[in-house]
Amino acid sequence: MNPLGRKVGPCTRSRPCHAFSLLEVVVGMVVVGLILVPTTVFMSDVLRGETTLRDRSELLQLARGKQSEFGHMTRVRFENQTAAGTFSAVGYPLHRYTVNCSQATSEGGIPGRLMSIRTLAWVDVNLNGRLDPTEGSVDLWTTVARASP
Repeated sequence: MNPLGRKVGPCTRSRPCHAFSLLEVVVGMVVVGLILVPTTVFMSDVLRGETTLRDRSELLQLARGKQSEFGHMTRVRFENQTAAGTFSAVGYPLHRYTVNCSQATSEGGIPGRLMSIRTLAWVDVNLNGRLDPTEGSVDLWTTVARASP
């Protein structure tokens, strides 16, 4: 006897078995597989997109910091300058930047009056020191007017 008080024994016509056949198990596994494969691909794409979004968000914050730093330096000393480096000091060794401060009209400045500041930040995945088409990047532009004549 089982806990429910029923006789335990072989299946008969009067007492049918309550189990799954091999065919039912295989069909169930196929259905689950058909659902799981697209779901797994979708989740993979979502995770990849999340990583890209996180990288861009980090890059944007780091680039804004450099943009602000060079904007302040330009207000103090109104001279053309170029800088490049990494964000290793703040924990991002793969993140690189270049900053170009120029009064040239071709770059959006006005000689002696308006400085164009371009900040480019990217994740240098292959560590070659330059931006490649497959690497995520953020490109910021701004201008700073000369404070004194």
